[in-house]
Amino acid sequence: MVRELFLTLSAPAIPYYRFNVTATSNFSLALNGLTADADVQLLNSAGVIIQRSTASGTNPESITRTLTAGTYYARVHPFSGSTNYNLTLSASAIPTIPDNAGNT
Repeated sequence: MVRELFLTLSAPAIPYYRFNVTATSNFSLALNGLTADADVQLLNSAGVIIQRSTASGTNPESITRTLTAGTYYARVHPFSGSTNYNLTLSASAIPTIPDNAGNT
């Protein structure tokens, strides 16, 4: 799964982007192309922040982690006014290794 969004964020708008992960996956999120400071948060299905990126100024934001199957949200939070941004979400399923226990 790769999803890329090119958007403009105007304060006080705080958009949430919902996405589903169908299997345990290596996940990455990139927020770049900023024209003003903005931060990004990753939330679980209950709306609890599980990771955030708070780089200063117009420096790119990023989150990389393993996610289990489920629904998640990316929240872009303007820190200092309106900004354009590119948001890229990517998830690659981690291959399942068969359990050969008992085989000799």
